[in-house]
Amino acid sequence: MTRHDRHACCAAYRALPGLHAAEHDIVAAGKTLTVRYAVEATHQGNLLGLTCTGRRVHWGAVDACHLADRMIGEEWPPGNMAAVLHQVGAYTPPWLAT
Repeated sequence: MTRHDRHACCAAYRALPGLHAAEHDIVAAGKTLTVRYAVEATHQGNLLGLTCTGRRVHWGAVDACHLADRMIGEEWPPGNMAAVLHQVGAYTPPWLAT
């Protein structure tokens, strides 16, 4: 994780305190681990310049990791910020526009 990635993650956690992730499936094959999970949080702080809305947001994700020496050596997390931005009223994906 780069310094920029760490900064972005910290900012997101500050904006979405109480973030909770629940794992639904965990699949291991060789040295690859895949986790399907659902995330929930409440928008309570500055998120990419958006002031607090107090809205509850949720999204699903699938995360893949490469294991090395029984530890996560590499991680390929998904990005689903569009779902969060839509739920706080800051963005409407073209396929949902009326």
